[in-house]
Amino acid sequence: MRFIIITLLSIICVQTAMAQSLPQIDTNVIKRDIYFLASDEMKGRNTGEMGNHVAARFIAEEFRMHGLKSLEGTNDYYQGIPFEKRIPAQSGSLMVGDTVLNHK
Repeated sequence: MRFIIITLLSIICVQTAMAQSLPQIDTNVIKRDIYFLASDEMKGRNTGEMGNHVAARFIAEEFRMHGLKSLEGTNDYYQGIPFEKRIPAQSGSLMVGDTVLNHK
């Protein structure tokens, strides 16, 4: 019986210590951040456009504020990936045998 009581008290002490060391999660802060990142001001956060850059800076600053370290060999929290913006053709055609399919 004594062993059970000591074990239960140990478990309670460990759980209390762990709960005190974990940061508190504020759902209002999470909600605020999600609304900001999903807002119309971000203009869809398309690759290479201003909303995308603003969102990336916002997230990097959040990482910095929470003490996250960037990966070795990277420039801050950013990873450069080369992209080219392409504009699709307004019309096109496809020939299958003697049949020509046009799209305008």
